[in-house]
Formats: sequence, C-alpha cells, structure tokens
Amino acid sequence: MGGERAGPSLAGRGGGVVLANVVWVGASVALVLTEWQHLTTVGVVWVLLQAVVVGAFAAAQGWALTRR
Repeated sequence: MGGERAGPSLAGRGGGVVLANVVWVGASVALVLTEWQHLTTVGVVWVLLQAVVVGAFAAAQGWALTRR
C-alpha cells in the first residue's frame, strides 16, 4: 500500500545515454542556427536529419526506460 517504492530513476537506468542524445540534438540544431560552420545545403539537411533520428532514438530510449 503506502510502502511501495517507484522503480529506479531514469538516471540510474541508462538516462545518461538519453541525456547524451538530447544534447546531441541540441548541439546539432545550434550548429545549424548559429552557422558556426559554414555548411552547404546538403550539410544542413544532413545535420538536421541526424538530429531527427537521434531525437527519435532518445524518445524511444526514454520511453523504454520508463516502461515496466
């Protein structure tokens, strides 16, 4: 009843990988928006597509880690 404990936190169960993927997505978008590197159109598309794929992985990983 009241003594039930929640499962291990997301951070304790692989959340570091999810966090790293989220940071990757943020860094990819920041790279494109700040034009820190002068990317060609193909480069911009490639970086943004990578961000979408990595973001999908992060979402799937986060979902899997919180599912019981």
